[in-house]
Amino acid sequence: YHLRSIHPSTTNAVLYSMPAQAGHSRSLLSELGLQLPDDFFQVYFERSWSRLPGSSRAANLFKSLWSFRHVLAHSRKESFHAYEFGIPRPAEDPPKGASKAVKAAHSALGKNLSLVQNHVHRSHAPLARYMQKASAFFGLPGGLNSYTTPPHSTGFGYHFDPSDAFVLQVTGSKSWELCARRFPDPFGFSNLTYNQVPRGDPHVTNCSSVHLREGDALYLPIGQIHR
Repeated sequence: YHLRSIHPSTTNAVLYSMPAQAGHSRSLLSELGLQLPDDFFQVYFERSWSRLPGSSRAANLFKSLWSFRHVLAHSRKESFHAYEFGIPRPAEDPPKGASKAVKAAHSALGKNLSLVQNHVHRSHAPLARYMQKASAFFGLPGGLNSYTTPPHSTGFGYHFDPSDAFVLQVTGSKSWELCARRFPDPFGFSNLTYNQVPRGDPHVTNCSSVHLREGDALYLPIGQIHR
């Protein structure tokens, strides 16, 4: 997801590890707020990224599941990790259950840092139910992470992930750069810099730009370089 609600920030909740299977109920897909093209599994799945235009219904669904107040509530209960252009800033991370976590979240965002909250579905029932439906449709379990990024800032540099992902734009908007693909070594991710791609690398030339608005989604296959 990408949220922008009370606070002028963008929260990105990303649905990971969801290899899809055809033949499941379109009504279940509608409950997920995703509009897959008819040839998604033949043309895009595990082959290429795909922007999935949304609707007002999808935007309302995403907002009902997660909002900036949920980000703050999760900060109080489970904390967050602060990042600056993909670099961890642990000095900004409040301890789990800290009474000043909300103040710390506002402070980090005010410094143009991104808030990363992993596995938010584990402690928020609406997201847990959403994940159950997603698992039923795609045929495998997954996880849901939340990213809150201040306006006019970049949360992460060029990188790729070890799984497929669906990015859901909840509130506000965000521009993405989508570049080449790498087929990762699963063991390589033990090195924290393995999936980082520096500027000037041949794989980040001739990138495509995609702009997501509320209710839109973006499919990224494993190894897709993006920022």
